Amino acid sequence: MQEKSKEQLALDRTELAFHRNLLAEQRTFSAWMRTGIAAIALGFADIKLLAEAEPKWAVYAAGIILIVIGMAIHIFSFWGYYRTFRNLKRERLPRLPIWSVALITFSLFIAGLLILILLLAGLINPP
Repeated sequence: MQEKSKEQLALDRTELAFHRNLLAEQRTFSAWMRTGIAAIALGFADIKLLAEAEPKWAVYAAGIILIVIGMAIHIFSFWGYYRTFRNLKRERLPRLPIWSVALITFSLFIAGLLILILLLAGLINPP
């Protein structure tokens, strides 16, 4: 077996470091998506589970705020991933297709928006 030169070893370490960073970025994006989903679910659960609590407006406001925060988390996490995507593209490095990340973000954002609309329209536990 042929020993690798110092230069080749350095190139191998650089490539491995790139892959670790890419996976870390994907894990970070995934964690923010989960956080956004949790905020939306908590807002919805707040309104459903505390429907009899007083004052009703406070329960409703807290739920709506949590849902809006969850939706904002999805947008900001996409923006963060998109900045990384542009850097990877500029360097001609492998990356997830941006359409797949955008589709996930858009779907979760729309789900939160639909829940928010249903709540504001009074179709889920009117205030």
